[in-house]
Amino acid sequence: MDRNAFEKHIAEMKAARARTIDALTAAFAASPAVITRRDFKRSRTIIYILTPSARLPGRWQVSEFGLDGPFGHQDFATPDEAIEDLARGGNLKLAKPLSDSEWMAIQNSKRFYEGSRRAVFVDLENQIRYSLPNALSKPLLDEAWRTKDLEKSITILRNAIRTWRGHA
Repeated sequence: MDRNAFEKHIAEMKAARARTIDALTAAFAASPAVITRRDFKRSRTIIYILTPSARLPGRWQVSEFGLDGPFGHQDFATPDEAIEDLARGGNLKLAKPLSDSEWMAIQNSKRFYEGSRRAVFVDLENQIRYSLPNALSKPLLDEAWRTKDLEKSITILRNAIRTWRGHA
């Protein structure tokens, strides 16, 4: 790539980033919940919710959701820092504020519910995996994975955590 082509490419990337920041800033100004479409190897809908952090007073949290439930969150010093970080993800094809009724419709879908329950299972599994010695955690996790019913698996893990905390 020659120097002019490289400089043009860098200018295009900076302009795209500025457009992304502007789109996210406008969307978050209208609603704390923003639906986006990012185009990586395949197109994916991601919903970001920007709120004051519930865990860290004075900070801001971005919670990330797919149409099939939650998958992460990050904390930032300011909303601007959060938007800058989201803009680094690139490939933004849409940034639209979500109304309360749109967000409720997504949360009330079967797909979102099932994904949320899988996230609960993973959280419980990680609590056991990283809190109990392997001799205790392995049989519990094996039992939870053998159970083909997600709700039963969650109950097994919750009961194990309650029992362990009662004896710790």
